[in-house]
Amino acid sequence: MPIKSYRTARCGGSKNRYLEDALDAHPSTLARSLHRGHRPNREQQNPSDPQRRPPLPVELVLLIFRHAKIRNMHPSRELSFSWISHTEPAKVAASSWRAQRMPLFVSPPMEGSKINKISGICLITESKDQGRWSPSWDRGSYSWFEFGIGVSGGQGPSDTDAHRWVPINACQQEPPTQHAENENLQVYLTEKRFGKESLKWKSHSNVVASKAFRRHVGEEFKADHDLFAHLDVGDRLVVWLCAQHTGWTCEVKSATVCVWEWFEPTLF
Repeated sequence: MPIKSYRTARCGGSKNRYLEDALDAHPSTLARSLHRGHRPNREQQNPSDPQRRPPLPVELVLLIFRHAKIRNMHPSRELSFSWISHTEPAKVAASSWRAQRMPLFVSPPMEGSKINKISGICLITESKDQGRWSPSWDRGSYSWFEFGIGVSGGQGPSDTDAHRWVPINACQQEPPTQHAENENLQVYLTEKRFGKESLKWKSHSNVVASKAFRRHVGEEFKADHDLFAHLDVGDRLVVWLCAQHTGWTCEVKSATVCVWEWFEPTLF
């Protein structure tokens, strides 16, 4: 049930605005309200009181929150990631009609408990294309970013201890790739496929012919997106730089992956 519909639902009579006030306050307040129930007159224990709302078990409260698609207001600090180039921007350049792709960074191997908590993911970049446009080119942007799914074809010495995203913008898709702060961390990355198709989805394109780096906010991939349908335990999320057709480039000097989680009340 959408939050708006849930807000207007009658719980305990038309004069009871307890849940509506709870929604306006914080989801935790609503969770406590549902779990503890409501007795307008606490001195009377009459179960037939029309104004009384019985308490709900914790399991049912969690189902209500998930069905209402209530999530945390801020991205997860544990799962989100920000990257800034302190030297040259990461760049991929196309030399033919074929699309050229380069991985920018990859996530740690995904755990089942974390996958189930994700409600959405979004990529934000400070990026640009080659900064010019030719009338001989087709209309549209051929400089873009993708989310993809990768699997580890092998493990480096410290790969099993990797619990954070790994920048690999300098690897040019040639393993091993190394974390700038830990030269022992190696990731052998292979694209995951479904049939003959590699699992990648477009996040956003760069503004055409922008000479300056600009902030771009990509599409949010929500929990019902195909990306999560194909994401299995142990897989890695990959951010790709992409360019197609001679003369086109994709350049980025900072990027942020925002990951939101479902709100799960813990204090009742």
